[in-house]
Amino acid sequence: MFRFRNLICLAGMCALILASGCTKADKSDQVYTVVVTQPVGASTGAQEMSLPGVVKEAQNVKAAFKAAGQLMNVAVKEGDYVRQGQLLATLDDVDYQIGVDAIQAQYTQLKNEVARVKQLYERGSVSANEYEKAVYGLEQVEAQLRSKKNQVDYTRLYSPATGYVEDVYYHKGEMVDAGTPILALIDGTNMQIEVNIPQDVYKRRDQLSDFNAMVAGTDYNMSLLSITPKADGTQMYKMLLGFPSGADASLASGTNVTVRFALSGNEDVPQGISIPVSAIFYEGSQPCVWVVQPDNTVTKRVLTLSSLNLNGMAGVEHGLNVQDTIVRAGVKHLHEGDHVEILDRECSTNVGGQL
Repeated sequence: MFRFRNLICLAGMCALILASGCTKADKSDQVYTVVVTQPVGASTGAQEMSLPGVVKEAQNVKAAFKAAGQLMNVAVKEGDYVRQGQLLATLDDVDYQIGVDAIQAQYTQLKNEVARVKQLYERGSVSANEYEKAVYGLEQVEAQLRSKKNQVDYTRLYSPATGYVEDVYYHKGEMVDAGTPILALIDGTNMQIEVNIPQDVYKRRDQLSDFNAMVAGTDYNMSLLSITPKADGTQMYKMLLGFPSGADASLASGTNVTVRFALSGNEDVPQGISIPVSAIFYEGSQPCVWVVQPDNTVTKRVLTLSSLNLNGMAGVEHGLNVQDTIVRAGVKHLHEGDHVEILDRECSTNVGGQL
């Protein structure tokens, strides 16, 4: 009986040893599937970036009468497309027309008197001084007549620009003063795209080029108009881009777009390279990556990052070479010396390279 129990214990110990050996072997033989990439060197060319933007009018025009009066008609409504010179609204011009008629009668009378004085002057019946006074008086009345006629013209408001009616502030029957805006126009002849750029891009504003935007199915090559040198409350800087001449006049203000542009290499870090942010893991506060060795094992590499961390890419000052192959996806499950199997980025089971 004692010998039988010893045999049972011996068999159990052997089983534990074998199980332990198998587990260790299984762990050492485990292979992790990863996606890899190579660092991009600053010398390989400009980095393409994308930022959201919005189409907006270059200016918002407030249209107003140059005379005061009662609105007789507003010929447009909000959302209407108008062309420069199109009639927008009219004032009651009755009183202004009466003023024109009164000055016109005075002018006609004075003009006839000057003609008679001229004949007398030519015959020597009046002095040159009297004739000059008559002519001067006629010129004054003529200037008053032009002013009255202008006031009649000012009772008609014409569009100062081609675009869309954004707001109508007054309507038929209301009294308005000279210079009071009647309606607001979106100047559709000169549209722009406004983009907010972060501080890291603003610092390298002299290295921006090749601006491009897709708007309503049309690809536009944009030109840089300005970058505001003061940040807003969110520490973003406003960049304005201009459309090429002949751009579609129906571009809608407020349309959201994506703007693409090139950001050339950082001259302050000529040896700097960039890698996807997804390739980085941290040990404490120290950024690291897994570098794939020729035997398909991984080893940890400690990095020194630059301040640039844009568009899903992080700048690396020290720790990598452009020839290194690093793990881009699957970094969280790896340990020093682990074997990896490189997954084809175009694999149908890895759409978008997210594994």
